[in-house]
Amino acid sequence: MIPPLDLIALRKNETVWLGSAENLKHALEIARNRGPGRYIVYSHETEHKNYYEVTAEGEVKLLDAAAERSE
Repeated sequence: MIPPLDLIALRKNETVWLGSAENLKHALEIARNRGPGRYIVYSHETEHKNYYEVTAEGEVKLLDAAAERSE
């Protein structure tokens, strides 16, 4: 079975697939370990994308998707 979530990094106007995750906690753990930056968690089940930012301090923040699309 394919894991339900994909983790994608946003790097200089490009997307980089980082891998799959079984749940949101695991996806955000992978993002935190990759370091500061912006990430997308994509659900295969709902086809919904959530945008997150990992800060230099390792804090994970949920971003507003509408704001992300306008950049």
